[in-house]
Amino acid sequence: MLKAIGIKVSFLLILLINACQGTDILDDAIVNPKFELIAAQTALRVNETATISAKYFDEYGIEKIVPFTWASTQPQIVSVNSAGKITAIAAGSAQIYTQYQNTTANSINITVVATDNAVAKVIITSTKTNLNLNENLNLSISAQNINNQLVNGQTTQWFSENESILKVDGSGKVTAVANGVAGIHAKIDGVKSNSIDFTVGSSELTGTFISAGGYQAVGDASLKNVNGDVTLNLASNFSTSFALGTFVYLANSTNGATVRSAGLELGEIKTNGAKTFNVSQIKSGVTLRDYKYVIILCKPASVTFGYAELK
Repeated sequence: MLKAIGIKVSFLLILLINACQGTDILDDAIVNPKFELIAAQTALRVNETATISAKYFDEYGIEKIVPFTWASTQPQIVSVNSAGKITAIAAGSAQIYTQYQNTTANSINITVVATDNAVAKVIITSTKTNLNLNENLNLSISAQNINNQLVNGQTTQWFSENESILKVDGSGKVTAVANGVAGIHAKIDGVKSNSIDFTVGSSELTGTFISAGGYQAVGDASLKNVNGDVTLNLASNFSTSFALGTFVYLANSTNGATVRSAGLELGEIKTNGAKTFNVSQIKSGVTLRDYKYVIILCKPASVTFGYAELK
């Protein structure tokens, strides 16, 4: 009996070792499911209607037709039916969003105006989005009515979405107080503006791969903030060993088991050379400094082929 158990254990160990050889036959998810919401109008007069359409992309990035559940944060201002048709009920603002299973879309802000001269849209602009620590920057703001004509509002408010990184005063002057990424938005007469994401400190981290465990991983990697999205780039000189399931991860450890359990999986790779991963699409709100390493991992066996420390 014990001999039979020993044979089975040895067989399983051989399978695990061989898992780092060959071609992946696993059907692994590579991205988080996501929505795209499309609205032809984001400002309505009272009693006007419009339709918001939605697209759903599954964990493989493939668009699927699915049953959506629509909702409004302020149904007394803007209602929405099961087909995405919205109705403006009273002056004010509401967020419209949709859900499918456990995935919720980013909302669309709908403004309802009582008169054509009321503020319907607020726009803030910046001359740049990368700041040095302790740097100041003045933002510009404007308001338009429902006919896209410039109007003057009564009350202007500015907001930082992370005051530990960025502060903003009542005039729209931003101060960078810590490294990281944070957004700024404003309101005029209660109408919310677009949000601008700022990177404080370096807008790019780079690293060079070091091989590990007797395997190979060489070349360069860079993590950048591009138009508000964090993007990982593997350079054209990137080369690695390949196995049954070779994946790219971001992690704060080089230990294979820890990488697999706590790291951020970006996707499978099957060829060498240049590659790009949009990290923000995989993990919303990610920043340049959330992870210390880029890891090349044989996922089935949790074996690290190599790592690049981001600096």
